[in-house]
Amino acid sequence: MLKAIREKLYKKHKSEFTRHLRRNMTPEEKILWNEIRNRRCHNMKFRRQVNIGPYIADFLCMQYRIVVEIDGPIHDSREHKEYDRNRDIYLQEQQYRILRITNQLLPAEDW
Repeated sequence: MLKAIREKLYKKHKSEFTRHLRRNMTPEEKILWNEIRNRRCHNMKFRRQVNIGPYIADFLCMQYRIVVEIDGPIHDSREHKEYDRNRDIYLQEQQYRILRITNQLLPAEDW
């Protein structure tokens, strides 16, 4: 019973956190979202800030199982690289393909 309550609270907190991420996207995430939303990219349907198991994907196309991640400077740390590696392994085991884009490829100030 206690485990079920913990899991329910965890899922609720995670859902609230993903909602917060959708409302507070980085400038780079906004740029990409503007380009891929409403099937603008090869008619693929993307969702943003999506829960996949214990992780949250920046963008997801379920039809083709594509995860797009926008990597800022935080991803340069050793700790975060290890986290990203484990996350990629998990997602690949779930048959997702991962595309990582660095912030430098989406210069917010040019938009």
